[in-house]
Amino acid sequence: MASGTVPVADSFSLAPTRLVCQAPRRMESTESFKVWACDNMVYGPIDLDTLKSWVQDERVLPSTWIHVQSADDWCPAKRIAALEPHFAHSQAPEGSSEPPSAAHDARPDELRSFPLFSSLSNDQLEQFLRFCQVVRCSDQEVFIRRGDPADGVYFVLEGTVRARLMIGMDDKTLAEIPSGESFGEMAMFTQSARSADIVGQGQARLLRLSAEAFHLMTRELPAIACPILVGMAKALSSRIAEDNVRLRRDVASSFLWR
Repeated sequence: MASGTVPVADSFSLAPTRLVCQAPRRMESTESFKVWACDNMVYGPIDLDTLKSWVQDERVLPSTWIHVQSADDWCPAKRIAALEPHFAHSQAPEGSSEPPSAAHDARPDELRSFPLFSSLSNDQLEQFLRFCQVVRCSDQEVFIRRGDPADGVYFVLEGTVRARLMIGMDDKTLAEIPSGESFGEMAMFTQSARSADIVGQGQARLLRLSAEAFHLMTRELPAIACPILVGMAKALSSRIAEDNVRLRRDVASSFLWR
């Protein structure tokens, strides 16, 4: 491993989405690269020799996503000509040219129903989608459980989900979350456990932004991350204000009935 580079995990897998690599066929000796790892973190920059050694060690696979500095773009490692000979003995399946976890079936126009994206252009929304994953859930499927570690924020693109608590054998609905709304911001920021189950109401499709991917976006694309962060803060403030009104109403009602 080249001196000064970030220590790497044992293996790398797939990363951003919908990118067309413009990597030059001939690499300069000063070319540098970044690698998107299976833990949703980016490692590097590294030089070409180091990247080749990671390929030989099978830490980088043909489908691993690589950022090429000179092209300022991401692409699967198999599209980088300088690496092709080093994949000859790789036993790892290449799979699709696009990662299955990518938000390849989400569109920028679907995000327009979320107020926090209102100030972003379509190009910026395309870049935002590169950091996300699409999650699907079926009717009555519990895809987030109370007590699970908070791993990100979710945006409901299609359908409805509900937050619930199981109290004994009773299923208590806390809230219904329709398309155009999000949840999980507070838990993501505090890294706390999920406070409720999230259950599908019919078929639903959601966009997940992991905490790691959001932290990466704040470093790589602050012009996109900042308005999203402000939008999340406004949404949380609005929810807290609504909860305060509800609490005052409940307290007043209890007092009047005494």
